[in-house]
This record gives sequence, C-alpha cells and structure tokens, in this order.
Amino acid sequence: DGYRIRRVEKIEDGRALAPDYALKRQSSSEAVLRVIESLPERERLATTLYFYENMTLREIGRVMVVSESYVCQIIQRAKDILRKRLKNTEIPEDYGIKRVG
Repeated sequence: DGYRIRRVEKIEDGRALAPDYALKRQSSSEAVLRVIESLPERERLATTLYFYENMTLREIGRVMVVSESYVCQIIQRAKDILRKRLKNTEIPEDYGIKRVG
C-alpha cells in the first residue's frame, strides 16, 4: 500500500534524506524482513519479540517456555543466519539487526 510507505525519511537533525537513499533504505529493510520471515519458527519468534517488540530475554523465555539463556542462544543463532544470508548483498552487515526504539 503506497500510503504506508514513507516517501521521505529524516535523519536525526531533521534534514530530509535524498529520495534515492530513502528508497534504498526501504529496500534494505524489506530484504531484512524477508530474511527474518524465512528463519525457522523458533528463531523468527524470538527475533521478532526481541528486536521489534522490545521484550526482554526473561519475557521471551516466559512466552516460549524456555530459559533466558536459551533465548539468548536462539537470538544469537538467528543473528548468525541473518548475517550469513545478507553477506553477499549491498546491505550493511548489521543493518536491521538492532533493537527498535
């Protein structure tokens, strides 16, 4: 839906980004989301809850009924998969692999 796509993104000081750069960032975000969606179910769930819902390891452990340390291992495994799958793309290694907010 074209209305949901931000036409111009802004950097911290409020200046508008060039449209071609904003489009490249959007394209990169979509590529990262596609890779996340392709993760095995457990890794996808932990990654989504941690990076996009900003849940703690403890909270995720309660949802998944596993220990905090196991959640940490799952997230690390997901990050390794993401880095490997994004390695030969133009997307920076850690793009999108950081917590939101």
